[in-house]
Parts: sequence; C-alpha cells; structure tokens
Amino acid sequence: MLKLLPVHTANITGDTASTGIVEYASRLSKTQQRQDSRVVGRFLSNCPSATIETPRTWLDVYTADRGPEEMMRDFTKHNEQHMRDLLKSEATAHNAQVVLVPNLGGRTGFQISPKLLEDYPNVVISHEFSRLNDEQKRIRLQQLMAADSVLFTTDSERKNTIQAMQETVSTQASRELEEKSSLYPVPANITPDGEIPPISQRSRKDIVVFGMIKKDKGLETLPDIALAMKNDPDFQNREIHVMGTVLSQGGNGHKILQDYLIPAIYPGVLVDDLHGLNAEETIRLVKILESKATVPPQDSLSENLNSVLSKIGVRSGEIPAFERKIPIYLHLNQTDAEISQALKSNLYSFLTMPRGATDHSGTLAASMAHHMITFTKRNETETSPYLSNGSVNLLGVPEDIISAIKSHESQAEQDSSFETEMIAKGDKYREARSWDTLADHLNSLIRLSVQSREPAKVLVMQS
Repeated sequence: MLKLLPVHTANITGDTASTGIVEYASRLSKTQQRQDSRVVGRFLSNCPSATIETPRTWLDVYTADRGPEEMMRDFTKHNEQHMRDLLKSEATAHNAQVVLVPNLGGRTGFQISPKLLEDYPNVVISHEFSRLNDEQKRIRLQQLMAADSVLFTTDSERKNTIQAMQETVSTQASRELEEKSSLYPVPANITPDGEIPPISQRSRKDIVVFGMIKKDKGLETLPDIALAMKNDPDFQNREIHVMGTVLSQGGNGHKILQDYLIPAIYPGVLVDDLHGLNAEETIRLVKILESKATVPPQDSLSENLNSVLSKIGVRSGEIPAFERKIPIYLHLNQTDAEISQALKSNLYSFLTMPRGATDHSGTLAASMAHHMITFTKRNETETSPYLSNGSVNLLGVPEDIISAIKSHESQAEQDSSFETEMIAKGDKYREARSWDTLADHLNSLIRLSVQSREPAKVLVMQS
C-alpha cells in the first residue's frame, strides 16, 4: 500500500528567519508521522528544522519591494521544476503519494502557484489572511480556489477570507471555500514537561515574558513598564524575565535588543554604540552581561564587542558587576525545557504582542498549557470565547499590566479559590488545542484530498 507523503512548505526562498509559522509547519509534519505509520511527514524549507532543504540555487524572491505576483512568476519560471523534481525524488524514495501542504502566511507561500496546487493533492493551511494588503489578498484567493481543502487557525480569519472571496471573486467561490474549509487553532509552541506545581509553590515575584524577539511583538513597551515598576513602592522588588529567542542568522530580533532593551537595561551604553554589532555579537553581549561567569579574554571577542563592554564598565577576567537601570533580565535562546521550567516555576506571564488574545498564538497557548496567570491585550475581533470567560487577564493596553496585577492580587487575597478557579476556566481552551488531534485532522484531510482526485490526476511518482 502506498504511503502518504505530506510536504509542508514555509519560507522556502526567504531568509532563514524561524517564524511561528515555520515552527508550526515543522512540528506538525513530525506529529503527523508519529500519529500514523502510513504517513511520511516532510518539511521543505531553508530553516534548520527542514527535513527537505531548499536548494541554495533557488532565488531569494521575497523582498520588501517585490509584489506577490512577481514573486510567484519568478519562482514558477526559475524554481518550480526543481521543486517538482524534489517531490518526485521523495515520492520515489518512500514509495509514497505526495500531498502538498503549503502554509500560507503574511510573508510565506506566495511562490506556490495555483497550477502547482492543481497538479498535486493538497491541503492549504491559511494563516493571517487579514494582515495581507489588497494585492496579496488577490493572489492568496487564487491559491485558495486551487486548494482541495483549506485549514484556518482562527474563526475570524475563516469568516474574513470567505467574505473576501465573495466580494472579490463570486458568491459561488465563497460557498465552495466555506464547504472545503475547516478550523483548528494553533496549539502550544512549548508544552509542559512533567507535572505543574500547585499555585502555592510558584513564584509571584517575577513576571515572565517569552517567545520570539522580533518586530511587531510589542517588546518596545517593556522598558517603560519596568521603569514604572521600579518607581512604584508596591513593585520595587518585582522583576521582568524575558525568555526570548533571537536568531543569529536572519530576522530582526537583535535590532529590537539594540534599539530598545540593551540601552534601557545596562548602564553606559547608547543605541549608536550597538549598531556596529551583528546578531551573533549582540546575543553574545547579552549572555556575557547576564552571566555569573568571568568575561572572556579580549582577544576572543570582536573589537566592537570589547568597545561596548568597556563602556558598561565590564572587563575581561572579571565577573560582570553593574547596577541595572531597570528590573529586566534577558535569558536568550534557552531550550524549550528551560523555558518550560521557568513557566512552571513562576505564576505570572505577560504577553506583549499587539494582537493579544488570539487563537493564532502558540505562545498564549503555551502560557495556558503551563497553568499560568496570563496577562495580555484584549483582541476586540479575535479573542476566543474560551479566553473571555475570566481565564486570562485581558488588558486594554500593555501598560495596564501593573494595575492589572494589583487588581488580580487584591481579588486573590479576598478569595483563596480565585486563582484555582481562574486556571480551571482555561480547561476548555486547553482541551481544544492538541498537536496530536490537529495532526489526526490533517491526516484525514490529506486522505480525502487523494481520494477525491480522479485516478488519472493523482500523480503517484510525478512521472
């Protein structure tokens, strides 16, 4: 019996930035395979988690000044046949039927032409349609029309896309999209390892911020919040601990560190002093400053890095000693196990992302999975009913975090069962998110896709 070979795509020609969609595609492909021995999950990308690596000869067709139609045209002309050859090789190696599973997001997936989708059984996963501009939406709708089935990650995205299909294409096309689409929210990007301690054994002193450090995550608000905490008599002993992932190649996380966090935290360093550091040097600077170990010898560090360290007053051969300007501590590129341990040890998490409480956030799902008291911004259009029932502290703006914690603790003091009941209210949210259940659902969709094709159109080996 032929096996099924779902090939996820994401970030196949862009930089090596490991986005949430990339990690979603990588994990889902592996879970599909674990859930069903007849499924061979693969992930085609240029990211470290890829199981089919993008060839170096493929052009970088994602640039800020290039539209989606041009990107698709260039990829179709220069790279699509190479992609078909890769798929054929994988199908032959595993004696399996290829099923395309493109993850289409705000920056990913525009290379995949409708014709390519039509030539293979497929399941399209649609992320963040509402964030696209008009031209991108037009191209994305063409892709969705060529899909055998479409999986959305939030109900509002599904409704918005169906409405756009009706307004842009036709009522019939929107009905077809509605019929072939389904919904499953994004599960936790970090799952707890082992039992979660009871509330009484978890620290209230520290506030944990975790996830990718990059633009559009709201992290620029943290310095002002930390300063307000420092100046508040009730918060002077509180600390913010950022468990952040920063890419050493690609991405813009090191720029967020340089422009907002490092100058605000450490004394003597200005933004202009940091702009000479690349991503790797920026990460190493933070790790040196946050370490309890002696600073490495000068000759093992770059000239730019030595210059910044000297301005902070940190010297080689000494343990870093300085007075932190605000109570923010940076823990960069920790393992999932280390982050999970921090989430289990502490009670409060603060999610700064501007979109706030949405079903598309694996970070929010991780906070809930670890039974944390979670503070995040209310999303007026996407907040799940499971999050509007008191299971999360929803903020008007991130700066409300201090008053929200005070209000929360006041209620907890008056009612000893308040926090236990609050965490219990998140059970339905947690039950609705499982990687195994999502993988099972996707496996059923890829089978339907293969079965729905006429035998002559299912290209077993693409020969």
